[in-house]
This record gives sequence, structure tokens and C-alpha cells, in this order.
Amino acid sequence: MKKLSSVIIPVVGGSLLVILGVLLLLNNFKVIEMDWSLLVGPIIALGGLFFILVFIIDRRNWWALIPGCILLAIGAIIILSSINQEASAGWSGAIILFAIGLSFWLIYINNNSNWWAIIPGGVLWSLAGLTLVPDETWFKAGLFFLGLAVTFLLVYVLPKPEGRMKWALYPAGALALVGLLASAGADNWMKYIWPFALLAGGVVTLILALRRKK
Repeated sequence: MKKLSSVIIPVVGGSLLVILGVLLLLNNFKVIEMDWSLLVGPIIALGGLFFILVFIIDRRNWWALIPGCILLAIGAIIILSSINQEASAGWSGAIILFAIGLSFWLIYINNNSNWWAIIPGGVLWSLAGLTLVPDETWFKAGLFFLGLAVTFLLVYVLPKPEGRMKWALYPAGALALVGLLASAGADNWMKYIWPFALLAGGVVTLILALRRKK
């Protein structure tokens, strides 16, 4: 597989560069007239597919999922902008955040020993959801915290070589409480909740540490 990837990846990458070079030459010599606003998006998306191919050929190259998803998202945004600028303005932030988050979820799905990828994946999807919710929605103030609570709950629930990580339940519970209070409009309470939450977290950590020593 490694030998195959060392051949296919340069061939695909080189072919894309040749195609782009030929198109540029034809455009410069006035053989064809190109609408670059319609071409840039697909070219960037093809770059994203190239990185996805790097991962598919050798799944140890999980890092390629991140630039692959990002470039696909940017290409999609540019294509959407050329079709409908108003829709692009409203969805571009969510698309890019969702795509980056998706890359981390795929990293975890590919190998669950990379459980850490659940956290940035959940955070980015929470931010993506936040950008789509109208400002006047009553639960928007706590939506991000609730998304983080679900993220840490998934860190606990989803399969990992290490088994279930009980520590993830503490931030999940604290963030869920903050999210519910913020959604309920308890903004004045927040300046008191955070100090007590930090104190409680510190006390629990100290107790657990002392118990381990005994």
C-alpha cells in the first residue's frame, strides 16, 4: 500500500497541476476565455479530494483529512457564492466549522485510539450550530455550553481502547448546568456560578488525588 501511494499521489497531484497549467496557457493565449469565479471553487475542491485520496490510500495519514475537509468546504463556499451570494454569506461560517469538525470526527472513526479528536470535533460542531441559530432564539445563550456538555458526554460514552473515562462526566455535568442556566436567562447568576464551579472542581480533584494516595 505504501508503494502504491508513493506512485498514485504524485501522479494525481502532477496531473492536477498539468491541467491547471494548460488552462492558464490557453486562457493567456486567448484560445479560451475562462470565468475564474466559476473555476476557482472546483479547483480548490479538487485539492481537497487529493488530500482525501492521500488518506484513503494509506489510512495512517489521518492528518490529510483536516486539509482535505477544509479545502472541500472552501471550494463549496466559493461555488455557492458564485450561485447565490446571499446564501453563501449566511452559510459560509457554518460550512467551514462543520467541515473542520467533520475531519476530527473522521479521525476518531478511523481509529478510536484518537479519542482526543472527539473534543475539537464537538466544539467545532457546537460553534457551527451556534452560527445557524437566530439571535432572538431563547436558548441560544446556552447552546454552546450544552454542545460542549454533549461533547464530553460522548468522550465518556464512545468506545476507546482505554475504556470509559469517568473524568469526562465532571465537565459534562458542569457545562450542562451552565448551559441550562444561560438558556433560562440567568445571566446575573453567571458571575457567581463560575467561581463556585471552579472551587467545586478543585475540591473534587483534590479529594480524588488524596484517595489515590491512600
